[in-house]
Amino acid sequence: MQRLNLVPPDREPASNPSPLFPQPNPAAVKEIERRADFIVKSGKIPDSIFICGVENGILTFRPAEGKKPLMLMFMTPYAAADYIRATKAVAEVRQLTFDSLPKAAESWMASGVESFILNRCPRCNVATLLSMAAMKEKDTLFRIWAIRRATQLFQGEIKVHEYMRQSTPFPVKRAILELIRDHIDCGVPYLYELIAFHARIDGDETAKADALERLKEFGPQFADWESRWDQSAGASSPWIKSLTVANLGLGMNFGIEYKAPPAKP
Repeated sequence: MQRLNLVPPDREPASNPSPLFPQPNPAAVKEIERRADFIVKSGKIPDSIFICGVENGILTFRPAEGKKPLMLMFMTPYAAADYIRATKAVAEVRQLTFDSLPKAAESWMASGVESFILNRCPRCNVATLLSMAAMKEKDTLFRIWAIRRATQLFQGEIKVHEYMRQSTPFPVKRAILELIRDHIDCGVPYLYELIAFHARIDGDETAKADALERLKEFGPQFADWESRWDQSAGASSPWIKSLTVANLGLGMNFGIEYKAPPAKP
């Protein structure tokens, strides 16, 4: 971290000088706050935060000419990698320990950085700016992290329920999965399993190949998709078990609990 790269990626969306936002849903806000409180009370502070590293520095975002740069922070390496992939930035994912951030914040503030964005979406032209001073307090930063994670869980749960609903048209199901991947949480391997499944049904080999390529990021347990999702006929066909596991895994990632039916007397 010798310097800050003040040049934003070429593919950053154009900013809207006066975006209009709907009024927040009070019930949704209350639910996100409840989930954030639960995360904070758990005391499970994350070990790391991730950044996009460039030669001799860190990738930042300058919203407009003459504006000060914004630090880009990501909750997972998958989110950082997705930002690099979507913006075509020449960068790599780097990791910082959570404990090191208060001291790092002082250095960044001395370099002229006043704000940061946690999990900036490379496909949207709005983001929540947070004071760099908040990063100097570990408890405050953990609270911010918890709110962001609670928001992911809340939004993801809504979309997963929509995906699982029998009345949801089959073509729409894939679009829901892609929305979760692109705008909510790209760090869920089961998303790519299911997107590849839907793309195969649609005959979209490009989308299938892309999903399977990204699936490699999650380790060897997700390798050999073709054999695990083999379309052999019969009730014991591998894809039936794989589809069940992927659906359960997707839901559980967003906090959806599945209870086994009561045993028959």
